Amino acid sequence: MKKAIILVSFGVVDEHIRLKCLDSIVLKIKQFFPDYTVCTAFTSMFILKKLRKQNIHIDSLPEVLTKLQQEQYEEVVIQPTHLTPGEEYENKIIAVSEVYKTVFPKLKVGSPVFSVEDEIPDKDDYRIGLKCILQQIVSLAKTEEVVLMGHGSPHQHNPIYEILQRKADELNLPITIGVLEPTDYPGLEDVIARLKNKNKKNIYLMPLLLAGGMHIMQDMAGESPDSWLNKLKHAGFSVRIYTKGLGENEAFQDIYIQHIQAALELKN
Repeated sequence: MKKAIILVSFGVVDEHIRLKCLDSIVLKIKQFFPDYTVCTAFTSMFILKKLRKQNIHIDSLPEVLTKLQQEQYEEVVIQPTHLTPGEEYENKIIAVSEVYKTVFPKLKVGSPVFSVEDEIPDKDDYRIGLKCILQQIVSLAKTEEVVLMGHGSPHQHNPIYEILQRKADELNLPITIGVLEPTDYPGLEDVIARLKNKNKKNIYLMPLLLAGGMHIMQDMAGESPDSWLNKLKHAGFSVRIYTKGLGENEAFQDIYIQHIQAALELKN
């Protein structure tokens, strides 16, 4: 039986970032699931078009599924790299999988990184994710607070970030979480208010994003007065930065292996 795993991402233009943050996950999937063909797909048409202008062809999810259908694959697992089950996940992955669910004898969709809340720590996506993030912090002073900058959802509130904050607080972790998207919350103003309320002066700013790029190097840590780094400094905080995407975090990569395994165990 021909079997495939599709790792689906929003997309990354920069070749070096793709190598560090996405290709590293693909390699790990191949190592853990040697009997499966491992494919990749991007959901952002803007990024796909930009790459094709550079003569780089990466398939969209429908294109990969159509090829697998033509090649008579029988079992397919779609694993998103998305951190949350937001608009992109619902509209570009779930909706597409529904169209193809009658095409393959077995078609399963893995869950995003932060999906399942469970009282059992080893089954709670939020605790698992936070534990993996903490592993990338080599040192943290007692007076420091980690500020995680996520993306957020552009047209509707994404409650995942608030759940993640609640979990961090329950574990007494020195973590404050905010989102970049101006129409979602908690935003940077909320982050600053929380930091002042906690009487924190020293900040370790890092991305809650899978891949590096513009959001990290410009929106988070850029020279512009509107970057999170400079706004935090302007608000009176001492800030150091961490600019690697979560895709470079080996412990975080393992989450995708776990989610693929969980999808494979689901009844069709």
